[in-house]
Amino acid sequence: MFHNAAEHTPAALPGILEYLIGQGYSVVPISQIIVKGECNKDYTIDHTGRQKAAKSTTEGSTAPGGSSGTENPPTSSTGAA
Repeated sequence: MFHNAAEHTPAALPGILEYLIGQGYSVVPISQIIVKGECNKDYTIDHTGRQKAAKSTTEGSTAPGGSSGTENPPTSSTGAA
């Protein structure tokens, strides 16, 4: 994630993205990697800043946008970070 008001971000971004894509990462909108909903209801954020889907009160169901209790790590083209 980059701050869009930073002076040098526009010039640096193409090279950074090219490098990361070359390493096997995929560029996706943040909406594809976050759990949607209300904090502490649908998801939690741990001490490292990782978002995790809240544990469902119904066996086998999942929180909106996520899977039961699993975190949403950065994605790569192989599906693993």
